[in-house]
Amino acid sequence: MTHGVIQITKWVSQTLSSSKKGRSFNEGFTLLEVLVSLAIVAVGIAASAKMITQSITIRDEIEKRFIANLVSSNYVVRPEKRRDVVSDHASFSTFGSGQHPDDD
Repeated sequence: MTHGVIQITKWVSQTLSSSKKGRSFNEGFTLLEVLVSLAIVAVGIAASAKMITQSITIRDEIEKRFIANLVSSNYVVRPEKRRDVVSDHASFSTFGSGQHPDDD
């Protein structure tokens, strides 16, 4: 890939140097010069877009794994707290009195 880019660059520089020998500064750019510059810009924009898309995808994956790690470590380290939270939730939502059914 880089060998082809080097050859294209050499060809473009030779073409530009040979075509500018008798030119004045008022003539502007040739169509070839404009097309080559547009192609270079297009490749740069496409590479940037792909890099941004990949970084967003990787960030989302890392965030999901981080949250999963937090949740799993919370369940492993504190199983007794998990039981209390579940039983408290059940007592408030099911019985409405705020007391656990086993507290009679």
